[in-house]
Amino acid sequence: MNNTYPNEQPASLLWYHDHTLGYTRLNVAAGLAGLYFIRGSGEPSFLPKGRYEIPLVIQDKQFFPNGSINFPDIGTPLAAAHPQWCPDYFGDTILVNGKAWPFLNVVRRVYRFRILNAANARAFTLSFSDRRLKFLQIGTDGGFLWTPQLLAILTIAPAYRVDVLVDFRSVPAGTTVYLNNSAPAPFPDGNPINSPPSTRNVMKFNVVHSKSGLTSQAAVSPTSIGSAPDTRAWVKSALYRNVTLDVVPSPDLTFLLNKKHWDEPATETPELYSTEIWDVIHLIPNGMHPIHLHLVNFLVLHQQAFNLTRYNADQCSLLLPYPDPLSCFTQRPQPPEATQVGWKDTVMVFPSTVLRLLIPFSPRSGATYSFDPMAFPGYVWHCHNIDHEDHDMMRPLLILPPA
Repeated sequence: MNNTYPNEQPASLLWYHDHTLGYTRLNVAAGLAGLYFIRGSGEPSFLPKGRYEIPLVIQDKQFFPNGSINFPDIGTPLAAAHPQWCPDYFGDTILVNGKAWPFLNVVRRVYRFRILNAANARAFTLSFSDRRLKFLQIGTDGGFLWTPQLLAILTIAPAYRVDVLVDFRSVPAGTTVYLNNSAPAPFPDGNPINSPPSTRNVMKFNVVHSKSGLTSQAAVSPTSIGSAPDTRAWVKSALYRNVTLDVVPSPDLTFLLNKKHWDEPATETPELYSTEIWDVIHLIPNGMHPIHLHLVNFLVLHQQAFNLTRYNADQCSLLLPYPDPLSCFTQRPQPPEATQVGWKDTVMVFPSTVLRLLIPFSPRSGATYSFDPMAFPGYVWHCHNIDHEDHDMMRPLLILPPA
């Protein structure tokens, strides 16, 4: 089968992986995933290139002594009807570009790292062992950030892509620097059994002397890349939609969206070229879920914590604003966190939180699609903890004709 990809998206780092229904988690863990770079005219010429632009695909896996992948075939007793399903696959070995705890020799220059979290379920909170080094994040899933952000720590959920600059000029040659991970698993609360000491190190950087003959580097640290999108017209015309993240704890542990299974009729049916605002309501008692939409990019407008206990007891309402005594909300709407800014296709949704997304179902350029988004087989939205996606946290995204 031949497929044509028009590559009409803005310059960004995409990835592709096997998406076989019910087997995604197995095939991605086996290695059926890769990066896909979209280059474009909007890409600044001053960014590091060539040997100074390096992709880093981070995963965690378990291995048998002979080196083959250990993917458990005995799951949780809470899912008796699916005894081989492991709700969260966490490895004890960290791989970068397929190598366990690798090293990279770098010179005292600015590097551009294109990072993908390709793990099944593990989030990573990355930091450098040398505090002189930080991440200047210039891009995310959907391309460049209009305002880069300087971060000492960088948290990435499964399917997150981040575009960062790291300036090694402040570190003397001969220095060894470790890229570390401090994220609990599951994120954000975690269980220590899922994060043995081996998961705390990701890779090593050896800062070495430059070789003679290297071309000069004109890289700079940008303070802005383009302008922020004007969302006022989108917000004014948007249709509002509530969607929920749910769990059925017994008799068979199952994660769901809108309390529906994959094979039930589509309930998310936006019109082509319309704009919707989704309130994503996290009704699961614990654990972050990275929610991913196919076809489109979106923006996080805000997030707002609520009292899940009162909500489940029908003692309050999410339709009433804070600080109404009968409102479930426990705070005013909060701006997106550093992990949630910019154009996204995957975003972390935290427990007992309503996350508001602005979703234009149209190309960001304002043009029309060069293909038919309404054609079979259509699109999906799902949790990108792919162990959850496989059972059964994925739903159709059915694009309807414009009104």
